Amino acid sequence: VKWERNGWKNAKKQPVANEDLWKPLIELVKSSDVTFRWVKGHSGDRMNDLVDALAVAAVPR
Repeated sequence: VKWERNGWKNAKKQPVANEDLWKPLIELVKSSDVTFRWVKGHSGDRMNDLVDALAVAAVPR
């Protein structure tokens, strides 16, 4: 991952936001067979709608 190679700095040479969350996610992806596929948001994609609803429900209020 480019951030790792750049010492966890972004394109503006600032620390990457949420590094503490990215690091374990990257390790999980490296140890699994994961494929990322871009999907236009709010376009009626059933799985995208599901994960959007889950993300909204997970936000503390």
